[in-house]
Amino acid sequence: KCTPRSARDYRCDPSSGSIFFHSVRTGIYVHYLRLWFKYHRVQDMLIFKSEEAFDRMPAAVAEATCFLKAASTGCSAQGLESASTNSAVHGHKPMLDKTRQLLRDFYTPYNHQLDALLGRNMSWW
Repeated sequence: KCTPRSARDYRCDPSSGSIFFHSVRTGIYVHYLRLWFKYHRVQDMLIFKSEEAFDRMPAAVAEATCFLKAASTGCSAQGLESASTNSAVHGHKPMLDKTRQLLRDFYTPYNHQLDALLGRNMSWW
């Protein structure tokens, strides 16, 4: 049984589909960014893929730090030393090829919309 967490929690709304697919629906980022861009300028937002952050954490932190600094103060994009690596995927079986293809087919049109909205190719899959 689905229990809403708030009045705006659509996860339990039958018209939103099964709760089991909530994580798939939330992966359609273009819908969320269109809403954000109604209130925030694109150039005021730093958007990068989580894989980029995990694969090169020190450089990603330096990039975010530079982005957050005021333009008048300047910025030195020196990476930080990383003491550990991401281990979130250790111990998990790899995704089935047919599952990967199913998700790729599902997300492709949304990712094309996202690329157009951002004005760059995010190379999601």
